[in-house]
Amino acid sequence: MSTFVLVHGAWHEGSAWNEVIKQLEAKGHQAFAPRSQ
Repeated sequence: MSTFVLVHGAWHEGSAWNEVIKQLEAKGHQAFAPRSQ
């Protein structure tokens, strides 16, 4: 199992990675996408 930290680009937020996170988690990985505040 691997852990991924996905960082969004300008004008996006962490939710841009939702589908990718679902796919990674389905394969047994952990995935995080921090949000800007």
